[in-house]
Amino acid sequence: MDRVKVPTYVSDYINLFKQNNCNFIDAIRAPFFFKYFESPKISKTRKWLLQDKNSEIFARAWVDGYETEEELYYIRFCPNDRAAYLKVFKGDLSDKSKWKVTSNDETWNLQTKFTTDEINNYFPQFKPFTVKVGDEDE
Repeated sequence: MDRVKVPTYVSDYINLFKQNNCNFIDAIRAPFFFKYFESPKISKTRKWLLQDKNSEIFARAWVDGYETEEELYYIRFCPNDRAAYLKVFKGDLSDKSKWKVTSNDETWNLQTKFTTDEINNYFPQFKPFTVKVGDEDE
């Protein structure tokens, strides 16, 4: 059976509850019922659990184990500008003539989300401008 993939913050959340000998029911209920236990990771986990089939993915991860998704980053040049993201043509990240600065929406041929390796290899000069996907509104 293939292991499901979960974001890093969900992986951290599962590990926290398992290390404290909590059961599955406590782990899946906590983000919704224990507001005193609030933190940014708990809040993100709650939002994640409410999306699509993520509660099923969480259950499979708890029982069968999981892999952690590789974190993705935007390169955003101006913090409060929704049109200040680096966008490049997929498959040719090194061609600077195909780099654009625009919104962070992706299309079939344009990429705005990058792995750490892609940033290190193609955009090292932009490291100070990286923002984790999901954290861009913080």
